[in-house]
Amino acid sequence: MKVLEELITTKREDQLVYTYCYRLTCDDFSIRSGEKAIKFKAYGIEAERKDFQGTSIENIERNSIPNISPYRHKVKALLNIIYKNNVSPIHLVDILGNYVDECACDYQENIIEKSV
Repeated sequence: MKVLEELITTKREDQLVYTYCYRLTCDDFSIRSGEKAIKFKAYGIEAERKDFQGTSIENIERNSIPNISPYRHKVKALLNIIYKNNVSPIHLVDILGNYVDECACDYQENIIEKSV
């Protein structure tokens, strides 16, 4: 997995500081179509929250959804949604699940484009 972009935001509550990191990731991905393997760049998202008290890390939460779509712009739009709304990694799949399901057909479209 390669990290292509990282968006960071910080939130303070009482003695704790929460640092959220949202990453656009890229992996090589292949799908078999008949006898042929078709290779793609597949884009995904990783979300991480670190909880600090002073300079000490109290907790780290991390979650990811790899291979969402072969279209970077679609995954970037999802990344912006979670960044703007400070989505916790714990809720990443709950928030993006339906969007990710809608992106599943992107691979089929890409197979058709690459076959022509």
